[in-house]
Amino acid sequence: VTLVSGSSGIGKSTLATQFLLAGAERGESGLYVSLEEGPAQLIAAATALGLPLRAAVERGLVEIMHVSRENLRIGEFLTVLADRLTIGKATRVVIDSITHMLTERSGLDQLRHVLYKLAVRFKTLNVTSLLTLEAASLYSTDIVTEQTLSPIADNVLMVRFREIAERLVPMLTVVKTRGSAHDRGTYCLSIGPGGARIDPPEVTG
Repeated sequence: VTLVSGSSGIGKSTLATQFLLAGAERGESGLYVSLEEGPAQLIAAATALGLPLRAAVERGLVEIMHVSRENLRIGEFLTVLADRLTIGKATRVVIDSITHMLTERSGLDQLRHVLYKLAVRFKTLNVTSLLTLEAASLYSTDIVTEQTLSPIADNVLMVRFREIAERLVPMLTVVKTRGSAHDRGTYCLSIGPGGARIDPPEVTG
């Protein structure tokens, strides 16, 4: 399970799309579960960046599953998700975003519970997953999120804005990779033609 945390509009969905397309290039099937944007919106956004999401969908390598937040029931959702993964033989799945699976009265304990259930289900099905999480602040990520959810995830990526030369620049930090060493530096995350890319360290200033 890889958790990508960041504010709205910072590029989490682009990273998620590229995660599935990387698998599609190797012939792996993927499932994109969106709790916000519909298939047409996701495909349009990918097309604008030159990402071949439409082609992957048409070839049957990526399926987009749009789930209405208003009608979402966690138990039912987990069952339907497992069925779709099994039938489609998907080996990669994206849930964008797990934050939308909660009600206004839900707290971090509920979010942790949902994430744990998802992690167990994905490991049982031998599926690699990327889950996005909305952060409340543009400039920072909630430290309680790292402390509460990090133990469940295998990998944790934090994306936040930093002001550089009077403009807001998305910055990516690898907080955790379970079982291996990782670079703890923070790098510029550029979103443009071809999708998201990590710029060389010298670009970050």
